[in-house]
Amino acid sequence: IFAFILSYYYIFDTKLDLNGDNFNYLNYAKSIIIGNGYSSPYNSNYPPTNWYPPGYSTILALAMLIVGENVILLKIINGLFFLGSILIFYQLMSKLTKNTTFAFSISILLVLNSGLLRLSTIIMSEMPYIFFSILAFYCVLKLINISDFIKSKYFFGMLFSAIAAYYLR
Repeated sequence: IFAFILSYYYIFDTKLDLNGDNFNYLNYAKSIIIGNGYSSPYNSNYPPTNWYPPGYSTILALAMLIVGENVILLKIINGLFFLGSILIFYQLMSKLTKNTTFAFSISILLVLNSGLLRLSTIIMSEMPYIFFSILAFYCVLKLINISDFIKSKYFFGMLFSAIAAYYLR
């Protein structure tokens, strides 16, 4: 966590990225908030859209209800998805390899990966997608030793995470 905070603070950019996708995600989220659903704000009739999967715009809409339209806080939420991904990945690798030193080393390398760090500061769907994908794998791994897995919280966690990942990307 300490390595993440230092590296994230060092590379954090308060401005919106110049690619168009983050503007679209924000506009679709605003459309959800004002009650038009997942629709195109680029047309005065707000027709339904399917340009992007609706998952990330829905996450942004929920975040906007809590923190407002503050771009910096929305970017930090994306960073928290990255941190959560690394923490779950560490748990997953520890369980798979039974070697906490190896799991820690791989996790630190991921925290310091420049591509992942950059994506974690942009309002894009990659970080929530990685988070829910890793969470689904973690839940599947937890289901291995459970005989009545359909009643397990890990089964529902896996199901929810896989569906969430699908609707994010």
